[in-house]
Amino acid sequence: MHSEHLLSLARASLEGGSGRPSQAALCRAVSTVYYAMFHALARSCADLLIGKTPAARNRQAWRKTYRSLEHGRANAACANEKAMAQFPLAIQDFGGIFTDMQSRRYRADYDPLARF
Repeated sequence: MHSEHLLSLARASLEGGSGRPSQAALCRAVSTVYYAMFHALARSCADLLIGKTPAARNRQAWRKTYRSLEHGRANAACANEKAMAQFPLAIQDFGGIFTDMQSRRYRADYDPLARF
């Protein structure tokens, strides 16, 4: 799954109509943006641990590593301020946005009264 494709999908869902996007479109976009971030993180982990290029990696090991990322554990790790403080600012920023987007995604997908 390519995170860039998911971001394009989210953008397209908001630009498609005339006027203001519907709440359904906004909820769908919020959820899709979160999944773009999640898949970018999963890909980064698999690339780092197994290999970035298909020629340099075992396909099954890469897939298993990619699929092993869990939403709750990723969120908990990104929310751990003490641990995150040890990383460069760009990674800290990603972690903060990731936890915020996971919360918004949960509201978008499960709260019928959510508004964006």
